[in-house]
Amino acid sequence: MLSSPLNLPKWLEENSHLLKPPINNYCVYNEHVTVMIVGGPNARTDYHINETAEWFYQYKGAMLLKVVDDGNFRDINIGEGEMFLLPREIPRTPFHEVS
Repeated sequence: MLSSPLNLPKWLEENSHLLKPPINNYCVYNEHVTVMIVGGPNARTDYHINETAEWFYQYKGAMLLKVVDDGNFRDINIGEGEMFLLPREIPRTPFHEVS
């Protein structure tokens, strides 16, 4: 069954309490692609692998996505208003700073 479109500004207004410590994030889609809404900051430092692609959209501020790309460590900076689709099974660790 298809999900309904998500009005992101409305969702943020109604659910901002979900984006506060200690969790700071909420998964809105997780079938063929993972879509997380993140309030940041985070303290996670381990590299992990998702079985799905992961879509990043930096609503405010900036984040650093550390990945292992074909055996090489790489930093991907995602600035305010930017988005990035990371393929599945790429080791990653995202850093969200205090805004």
